[in-house]
Amino acid sequence: TPMASVCSDVPVLTIGGISKKFVVPGWRLGWILVHDPVGALDEVRVGLRKMTTRMLCPATPMQNAVEYMLSGFSGHLQDLMKVLEENAALTETRLNTVPGLSCIHPQGAMYAMVMVDTAALGFTDDYQFAEKLIEEEAVEVLPGRCF
Repeated sequence: TPMASVCSDVPVLTIGGISKKFVVPGWRLGWILVHDPVGALDEVRVGLRKMTTRMLCPATPMQNAVEYMLSGFSGHLQDLMKVLEENAALTETRLNTVPGLSCIHPQGAMYAMVMVDTAALGFTDDYQFAEKLIEEEAVEVLPGRCF
């Protein structure tokens, strides 16, 4: 429920996108709805307009797909959630069998945070671990320090 529908007399920015719900992060499609009954966000609106004219926009086919996606196309969501839950459980189980790694159950995202015991694995830090993992196993991860 957008906040503007609950409290109509104050300025509200409502931010949304399709990346996670429709599993299309590469499409880079999102929006900001400006509800501003008192003109308090005039400068913000100008800034948003400047920002959006300087950014590269998604390709036309992706823009055209948004109307279909937002107009009730959601039948895939139950199946998708089931697959994501199964993948999260498998990821957690498998990672927790690797000495020096521990993973908490992923929730609400399509990625997992893994604790790496760098000392036990003979690495100086998480960055070195990430570098070796891509080099030796062709598996790319982001070091925890990125977050």
